[in-house]
Amino acid sequence: MSNTNYEVNQKLKHLTEDELNELMIRYYNNEKITSLIEEYKINTIPSQLCLLFPPEICDDTFCPNCNIAMIIERKSRTSSSSKRNPKCSVCGHSETTNCRCDSCSERRKEAQLKEITQKKEMELKKRQVINEVFELHDIVPIEMADLTFRDRLYIGSLLRLSLSEDMQYIEAVGKAKRELSPTEDLMEEIIQSLKSKNIIVIHPNSDIGAFVDEEDVDFPYTYYRYSVNYYLNVGKSSQRDTVLKYLMNPPDIDIISNIMVASIWKEIALAECLQYLKYQMEKVHFSFNPGEKTISIFDDLLNEFSTSQVFGIIYKGITSSTRYYQENKVSRQQAANSVIGACQRYAERAIINNWDILKYSRIIDLPQTVISEFFFNKLLKIGDEGFNSIPRKL
Repeated sequence: MSNTNYEVNQKLKHLTEDELNELMIRYYNNEKITSLIEEYKINTIPSQLCLLFPPEICDDTFCPNCNIAMIIERKSRTSSSSKRNPKCSVCGHSETTNCRCDSCSERRKEAQLKEITQKKEMELKKRQVINEVFELHDIVPIEMADLTFRDRLYIGSLLRLSLSEDMQYIEAVGKAKRELSPTEDLMEEIIQSLKSKNIIVIHPNSDIGAFVDEEDVDFPYTYYRYSVNYYLNVGKSSQRDTVLKYLMNPPDIDIISNIMVASIWKEIALAECLQYLKYQMEKVHFSFNPGEKTISIFDDLLNEFSTSQVFGIIYKGITSSTRYYQENKVSRQQAANSVIGACQRYAERAIINNWDILKYSRIIDLPQTVISEFFFNKLLKIGDEGFNSIPRKL
């Protein structure tokens, strides 16, 4: 039996090589272990005998560190494991992906350091490209006088939500702790409108991860609109403090188009109703995606009812459809599809019969969003009247 830097166990040194080989053959042939221990005069207990055996030598597998044949430990004849990995008797290297020998540990450490270095170099290159593409010095600022009332509402709301502590940029909307608007559609409209007019532009200090980096994408021109930071591109840099103060806390606005006020009031009210509808539908596990028909019906309801009253109509409609689902054993989807019709019928009966529709309160899970708060509290200065009154001209 060949050896490779392996010492025979002290308890087996009194045996010749032939005796040791014979002992192992008889052991694995399932002879009684206590008899073998007694016959070969070995000072051990039955469960420990196989641990004293010398390992198998892998003459065709050599340690890449020590260049000697690797070994495989003998297994107990009762072992259920069939896989045994070769290892080096000198350095402990094993033929596994998570080998913990010094050489493999060092190679992994070097690979990790190389990966970290390459990542840092790549991030530095990306940052340089982002800085070049979204350079702020050459952009032409928008004049304050050119902002519409809607522009001021949108940008004032965004600034209140996400202006950085040093007031130098607008932090990513997706990281904000509050909601900018009641619905995704309205939030998209706010950001897209401001971007299209260059009222806000991408700030080069945005997280690198906010930009799409894929093989078929031209970096950094594709990005996640709610993950990038923005720069307020209104007024000269020397006027920045004054501009920010005016946009976030505007003085009394004497001349506001009544048509514009009614339109925006209704848009916000509609968004709040759709948000409430979605919330209540999800509570009863109704799957529903509001389309043009639903939007048209709620838009019509807001000609007759306040947002708080439409909340009540929605609650009544969902309650009615839930009962319809439970009592008639229709599918959950069929019941969900019946909600809007139930709301419309209830509202029409209320108008015909001159019912006094109960005004529901806001719920804790759906607090007033920033744009609603800014519009009703700061710009119009009517507070909860915006929630409890029918959208109208002032």
